[in-house]
Amino acid sequence: PPVQYTLTTSVGAGGSVSPGGTYNSGTVVAVSATPDAIHDFAGWSGDAAGLANPVTVTLDRNKAVQANFSLKNFLLATNASLGGSVTSGGTYPYGAIVTITASPDAVSRFLGWTGDATGSAPSVAITMNGPRSVQALFGGKAAQTISFFALTDRSVDSPAFSLGATASSGLPVSYAVLSGPATVSGAQLQL
Repeated sequence: PPVQYTLTTSVGAGGSVSPGGTYNSGTVVAVSATPDAIHDFAGWSGDAAGLANPVTVTLDRNKAVQANFSLKNFLLATNASLGGSVTSGGTYPYGAIVTITASPDAVSRFLGWTGDATGSAPSVAITMNGPRSVQALFGGKAAQTISFFALTDRSVDSPAFSLGATASSGLPVSYAVLSGPATVSGAQLQL
């Protein structure tokens, strides 16, 4: 009877490989690797090498071949409209969560995201389960007016009083003491 050898095939995480078996000496066997949806074929190890798929193995002794896989990499493309900048994109493995941030310039404001991101928060997390493209949108700052009532004379021993300014934009107004013997807490001024 002819001499027979065993071909053992194994697989790393992320795919499958054609089965091995017992073959006559000198038999050439084609071994195929099939990645799953989120992996790429990364090459052979053991008694085979390289990226050829399928790979041929000549049975002149017992042999073992392993198919190896790696997570797919996807491109994150980022772009910004005039008026600001956004974190650079790049290539990331499947499943990576990448946080990008939009930064307006001095005369602009951040409006929101378009493409594979939504919302108006300046930072957004992108899950890389495919190629992604995101654009940060900016627009000119709107003019605003701050209105406040005139302060009356107060003595240093009077109780704290409210300053009560409002902004036409609806944004909160913050206060600070530039000089003098006073403290401010929120909208309350204490002389």
